[in-house]
Order: sequence, then C-alpha cells, then structure tokens
Amino acid sequence: MAIGHLTEEDFKKDLQEIANEQGFISETLNEVLAEHPELYIKVVEKNPYALVYVPERIKEANSEMCINAVEYDPILLSAVPNSIMEANPEMCIKAVEKVPYWFTGVPESIKEANPQMCINAVEKEPFELEYVPVSIMEANPQMCINAVEKEPRVLMFVPDSIVEVNPQMCIRVVERDPEGFTYILKDIREANPEIYMRAVKRNPDMLRLLPMSIKEANPQMCINAVEEEPDLLEYVPESIKEANPQMCINAVEKYPPALEYVPDSIKKAYSLGKVKAPEDKSELASKEAEQEKLEGKIEKLNEAEKLIKEIEEDKDKNQNPGIGE
Repeated sequence: MAIGHLTEEDFKKDLQEIANEQGFISETLNEVLAEHPELYIKVVEKNPYALVYVPERIKEANSEMCINAVEYDPILLSAVPNSIMEANPEMCIKAVEKVPYWFTGVPESIKEANPQMCINAVEKEPFELEYVPVSIMEANPQMCINAVEKEPRVLMFVPDSIVEVNPQMCIRVVERDPEGFTYILKDIREANPEIYMRAVKRNPDMLRLLPMSIKEANPQMCINAVEEEPDLLEYVPESIKEANPQMCINAVEKYPPALEYVPDSIKKAYSLGKVKAPEDKSELASKEAEQEKLEGKIEKLNEAEKLIKEIEEDKDKNQNPGIGE
C-alpha cells in the first residue's frame, strides 16, 4: 500500500533515520519504538503520509498528529481512527469541504449532527448521496432532487418516502436516462405509468422490461416502439398484435425474422410467408452487426433488472430485519 508516494518500506526507513538521529543506534527499531513512541509523531511531522502506517493505538493517543496530517492532505482522513474523528468533527468538515468523496468515511454521528456538510458534499459529488443518513435525506428532499437532476443513477439511494411524493423526479430521470426507470421501485413505477411511457419514448428497447399490464393499456406505445425497432415485436402482447396487423406487416418487412412473432391468424389473412433471405453479403453483415448490438442491449438491460431486484431485496431486509433470521 502506498499513499502520497510513500511505501511501507519508505516509512520504516524514515523511522530508522529519525531513530539514528536521536542516538538510538545500538537497539533494533522495534525496541526503540516500544520505548519511544514519540518517534512516530516525528516521522509524521516529516512526512504526513506516514500516518497510514502508524499503529492505531499511537494515533488514538495523539489526536493532534492526526489533525495536522489531515489538514496537510484530506485524503489522510481515511487513516484516522473513528474515535479521533468523533472527537474532532471540525477536522472532518474541513476535509470534506476540500475533498467531497471522503465524506464516505465520516462517522454517522458527525453526518447526522452536520446536515449542511452532507448537503455540500452531495452538491459537489451526487454519488455521495449513498452515504447520507436517511434522516438527513428525509429532512432535505431538495438535496435528493438536485442530486438526481445531476446524476439520474443516484435515484436508487433516495428514500421511497421522497420518491413517492415526487413522481416528476422519476419522469425527469427517464427523460435523461431511459434505463433509469430500473432504479425506481416497482410499486412507484406502476402507480405512475408515465414513467414507463417516457422511458420507451426515449429508448424503445425499454419495452422489453415493461410489465404486460402497462403494454396492454398503451397499444400506441407498443406500435411506436416496433416502428423504430421491429425486433421488439416479440415483446408486444398478442392482443395488440392481433388488433394491429399493419404493425406486424411493417415489422416483418423491416426485419424478416420478426415473422416468428406474428400471430398465425395474421400470417394467414395477409399471406405472410417465408422470411426473406438477405439480398447480399453486405446486407447479411449489417444484420449480424445489428443482432450483436441487440444482444449487447439485452445483456445491459438484464444487468439493470438484476440491480433493481437486489435494491428492492435490500430495502425489504432493512424494513423487516427480523424476517428470515
């Protein structure tokens, strides 16, 4: 491990030099340090990054050494014991002001007592919202809304209580990032179907992930999606296909393999027969490239769906900690 270009080997060399300067030449370094722990303070004064390698008991007994090191470089906050941070909240506040992403390691007690520190950190680094106490988020919903405006993916960290009363926030998320609807809990999505519709409008591929009930209630959404991506015919409810034969016909003309998903009644009524073979090698290569792109999208969507499932399971566990134990 090396922080600030200081390795553990360098740290030991610096300690040995200081021990020699103090006249401790005949003793081993470990013997000297056991009797003279103040040498750790001297080495940190020489190079603040040495704090990383100082034993916890020495740091806990020398808060000033830690404070000075963090003042030199906020990155060293990660090397400070919790007990020192809790006793010196101002040190944490100043460090986070300089380097917002170190907000992650600040003790909860300091975050809860300093909501403005949380707000400032999230304003600079939206992903720090993940580490803000729920009580601070619920008391400052605008902080959450602003963070989501900047980075839609942080919606997954916003408490349900805030999302439920701010559905417009979800709509703005999917307008910027169609895959963002996967970060919205199912109950909230289904209570606000416009979230799904906006997502599909921005990216037709999202049709794959929509509940059947939403598709059936919005046939025009399905028609528009298939018009842009004919391979999506596979994900359209049978009732909509049968009520809109022209959609099926157009899809097959643009993407012959879509014939597989056309209802038999439409195939017979409109004499839709064999799938046309590509006219030449360039057309075949184009279709193969399109298929590879499609498979990549499907894989990405599956990952997103898995993520939202994990988030919902984590929230269920937090809300019902006794279940299953």
